[in-house]
Amino acid sequence: MKLLGLITLMYLIVAVSGLVLVAAILGSFAIKKKVFKMDGEKWDAYFKSLSNSDYILRFVALYFISLSASIYLGYFLFIA
Repeated sequence: MKLLGLITLMYLIVAVSGLVLVAAILGSFAIKKKVFKMDGEKWDAYFKSLSNSDYILRFVALYFISLSASIYLGYFLFIA
């Protein structure tokens, strides 16, 4: 029974990690919009100026942030 609880807890941490990733992506867009006063044309120019490696680099950075938050949460849940 304890094993089932640990497996469920791991799945919940992964789900939380996904939600934190979505929140980080949306938050980064919101910050960029406020700081640089982005409108439709500026967003279009911004996305056209990025290369594929730039997209991957930004995604990996945000994914690292969300995984770090999940690891931090999971550490305190699993030591209990």
